Order: sequence, then C-alpha cells, then structure tokens
Amino acid sequence: MFARGLIAALVLIVLSLVVGAIQAYAHAILERSDPPAYRLVLKPPESLNLFFSEPIDGRRTELRVLDQDGRSISQQAFRVSPDRRQARLPLRLPGPGIYTVSWRTLSLIDQHTYEGLFTITVGPLRPGSFTLRAGVAAGPSPWEVAARWLMFLGAAVLGGGFLIHRFLLPPAVRSSVTRSAEVWGEDLRHRWHVTASSWSRF
Repeated sequence: MFARGLIAALVLIVLSLVVGAIQAYAHAILERSDPPAYRLVLKPPESLNLFFSEPIDGRRTELRVLDQDGRSISQQAFRVSPDRRQARLPLRLPGPGIYTVSWRTLSLIDQHTYEGLFTITVGPLRPGSFTLRAGVAAGPSPWEVAARWLMFLGAAVLGGGFLIHRFLLPPAVRSSVTRSAEVWGEDLRHRWHVTASSWSRF
C-alpha cells in the first residue's frame, strides 16, 4: 500500500513538472512563412501565408504588408485556417521592391500577445535601387519565462507536499506534522499581534 502511494505521488509530481515546462515554453511564435522571410522571389506572390506554433485568435490578429516608404499595401482581409495555426493574406504588390511584413497576434493557449516583422524581396532588382529595412521578432522576455517557471515549480512543490503528507506519511507522523504546523501558525499569529501592538503605540 505504501509503495503504491509513493509511485502515485511521484507520477503526479513528474506530470505537473512536465506540464509546467510545456506551458512555460508555449508561445505563438512564427514558425515559417510563404514566401519565406528574408528571401528573394522573382515573381510577385499572390498571397502571404504565415504559420504559427500555436492556435491564434483571428479577431485579435493584425497582419500588414508595407512598401519601402512605410505605406500599407495590404487592402484585403486575411483568413485564418480551421486549426487556427495559419493566416493567409491575399496580395497585390505594385512591383519589384523590398516589402516589410508586420504581424501581431494573440495566442489561444497562454493568452499572450506576440509580434514581429520581416522582409520579403520581390525581384528582379537593380543594384542600389532599394535599402533593406529588416526587423527582429519580439518574443517573451527572460523575466516572463522565469516567472512562469517559478510559478509552476511552486505549484509542483505545494502539490507534492500535500500528496506526501496525505498518502505517504504514517498516521502518527502525519498527526505530529499537523500539530507542529498548528503550533507554528499560532506562534506566528502571536508574534504578529505583538508587533502590531508595538506599532500602534507610535
């Protein structure tokens, strides 16, 4: 009986850590595009397709194509695929040039907003005719990832402590731990009242 409880507790702890790790790294990032980003295409594409790593919210997604002067040339609305991982925007490019694709979307998994931009070059080009204006996709900050890891780790520790206390400890040890926690809580409340009384005198 003790061995079964130990195995069950360990399995639940491992599963909680794995799920936390998956969610901590879950982001609606742009996996690829068609036409490919930062590539030269000789024929103007009829559409732009963006493929994301997670389902996106089409109502909170923005997708624009800008010309060399920063003017938007994407007049038509984009469509989201049934699995919500692909956005398709019809294009009518005026001619050769370097075009900037700007995207902003909301992940349906973690409800966070992500954005980025890249360029597509449509040729043929004459040397010196255009200047490249590239961009870098904006991802989650290291502080955000660290905060998620701490949150999931804290949840795993609390859940593991509860399972160990509930299923693994013998009844005598369990009651002793409970009494110790009650004594510690009562002592903490007493210290708090003493400190509050001291502050009120000032």
